[in-house]
Formats: sequence, structure tokens, C-alpha cells
Amino acid sequence: MNKKEQIKKNMRKEAHREYLSSIQKLSEDELKSAPNIILILMDDLGWGDLSCFGSKAIYTPNIDRMAGEGTVLENCYASSPICTPSRFGLLTGRYPCRGHIEKVFFPTKEIEDRHVTLRGYEIEEEEENGKASKILIDRAKKIARDVSESLPVEGILEDEITIAEMLKARGYNTAMFGKWHLGDKTPHLPNDKGFDYFYGAHYSNDMYPYHFWRNKEIAVEAPFDQSKITEYLNREFHNYIKTNSDRPFFAYYASPWPHHPLNCGKKFEGTSKAGVYGDCIQEFDHGIGELFEILEKENILENTLIIFTSDNGPWHQGSPGGHRGRKGNCFDGGQIVPTILYWKGKIDSKTIKEQAMNIDFLPTVCELTGIRLPEDRIIDGKSLLPLIKGEVSESPHEYLVYVNAYESENQG
Repeated sequence: MNKKEQIKKNMRKEAHREYLSSIQKLSEDELKSAPNIILILMDDLGWGDLSCFGSKAIYTPNIDRMAGEGTVLENCYASSPICTPSRFGLLTGRYPCRGHIEKVFFPTKEIEDRHVTLRGYEIEEEEENGKASKILIDRAKKIARDVSESLPVEGILEDEITIAEMLKARGYNTAMFGKWHLGDKTPHLPNDKGFDYFYGAHYSNDMYPYHFWRNKEIAVEAPFDQSKITEYLNREFHNYIKTNSDRPFFAYYASPWPHHPLNCGKKFEGTSKAGVYGDCIQEFDHGIGELFEILEKENILENTLIIFTSDNGPWHQGSPGGHRGRKGNCFDGGQIVPTILYWKGKIDSKTIKEQAMNIDFLPTVCELTGIRLPEDRIIDGKSLLPLIKGEVSESPHEYLVYVNAYESENQG
């Protein structure tokens, strides 16, 4: 990095610090009434993979409850048809190209000799396999190295502002559970980007080493039984809600399902008509039912906004709900995602057909919680509150943009 680039980087970091310090922390009285925010993100869930969106093979009564009692965004798009860029847009309110993130991040910390990932398939070196196994491992290492070297950044940049950082500065407790996929080392980790607590994985479940982390320490070491993933995440997520119900919180739950390779808890095997794909979705839906019970018991359901969406369209399996295309391409099937906003007594039961995008959630939450958007950078998202309240009838966007999304073809 030359001197000019270093000066620009320092200026951006200083603007980041100044903005967060300018956010006024809520008073103790204001904190008592501030709404809780729960953001739920599925991984590769298709538009037609829920019973409330027309699925006849997968039954999701608890998500259906959110859709029936809340607002469905029928034409909501992810900001990319693949994992990493979409998550950037979700958390920053900005098009992924602004953060130099156009492809999927692969592990950068370690590619172990005995376990590597080759296009989603784990290959384990066994001495008896000899030369053939060595060739596969070398090939996998080269793929991982080439992908990493082709990426302009290793993670979400330090000067990017996330919704977690904003809400933390406002006085919220912040936590994340599940799949991060925006960098696997400091300064790109969840705890570096506004989350007080993190429990989950740094990237997809088809990448290695797939550890579960608690903040910056390994909590569950790879390899482990992935059929227990939802059980582990639900336990942490639900316990967090119970122990933080006395103050406003922002909880981001990014489920790794139904991304391949598929797994589900033993008690949910065979419960759907869509194989393991549907089983893991129904297991997650069961956890949503438990979440409702907790929110009601803690007497905070009526003060909690729940946003439910997916990072992109379906991959190998799953239904795009009649839309053309799938994950990794720019047809609607790869980009349009099932999206629901639920807030008991505050959001009407209705369906909105106007176009929206996951970049809109940050400015929506900011307007709801009284946070001024930063002025030193472009926030591409628009608040959806006027549309949700019925104050306007048209999308806040004249158009939505995809940049370099064609490069996503065949990416993870």
C-alpha cells in the first residue's frame, strides 16, 4: 500500500469512528421502550420453499404465522445471488461492489494437509491412498489459493459501518448466531464489526475447517456432527433472548440451512415430503415456534420486530417458486427471496408487491430506532417504513442495481 492509499484508508477509518461516536445513546427511560430487532437469514432458501409461499412438500406453520400476521414482501431481492456479497449488502445497506465484495470468501486462516475442501466435497488424505489422494489435495489447495488471491479483500473492511455497530452505539446489546461469511480473521470478524457476542461459523458448512466459535475462541472443533447445528444454534440463540429481555437487543440469526451438504436433527428426519432438504427447514421452523413461546413468556413479543429473509435463491435443491433461475445467476430465481416482517400489533397483515432489496433493512431499522444515516458514504438502501405503514404505495427505489453479479456463476 502506497502513502496515498494509506492516507485514504486512515481518513475512512476516522470517518467511521466519528460517525459511531456521533450516535446519541438512548437514555435509561428510552432504553425501556426501544424495540428489539431480530434479523433471521436463511442460506439458499428458495422463494417457494415455505408453505406460506406455496410449498406442498415443506410445512412451516410458525413461519406461516409470521407471514399471516405480518407483512410479506413479495418482490424482495437479495443484493447478490451468492452468499458473501448478499450478507455484506444486508448488514451495511450498500451494494456489495462498494465494499469490493463480488465473490464468495473461502477460508484464509488455514488449509490443513489432512482435510481440504474441493468444490464442496471433503477429501481426507489417507496414507493407503498414496499418490492419487495427494493429487486431489494439491488440486484443492490450488483452487483455494487461486480463489483467495483473486479476491480484492479478505473480509468486510474496517471502515464499513454495519447495522450492529449502529445499534450498539445507540445502546443496544448485539449478538450474532450462525454463519458469518464476511472474513475469518481480525479485523473482519463479528466481534470486530459491532457484535457483543458471536456463536457460529466463519463460513459455509462445505468449507474446512468448519469450527463453531464463541466470540474468538473455538467452541466446537471440526469435524463435528452437522446434524446438531440447529440444536446448537437454537440453544445459544434462545438462551440469549431469555437473558437479555430486560434491555433492547439486536439478534442476528444466520442459519446455515438449507445450504449443502444437508443435515437435520434425528427427530426431524423424514418429517417433510422433500427429503433432508425439507427436514432441515422444518426443524428450523420448529425453533421459530420455540422463539415465539420465549418472546411471549418474557413479555416482549409486542416490542420485537422480526425480519425473516434468505441470502439468495435455492442451490442444488429447493424451489424458486416458479421464477426462472437459481442461486448463482441473475434471473429472479437466484435473487428474489422470501421475506417477512413481523411485529405484533405494530405491522399490519398484508402483502406488498413493490420491489425492495435486503439493503433496505438497515435504513428501515435506523429510521425505526432514530439513528441518522452516515453522510460520508452512499447508503443505497431506502427505509421501507413509509411503504409498510401505507403512507406511500410505490417502492422507494426507481431501480435496483447488480454489479458484476455475472461472476457469481458456480461460486459457493
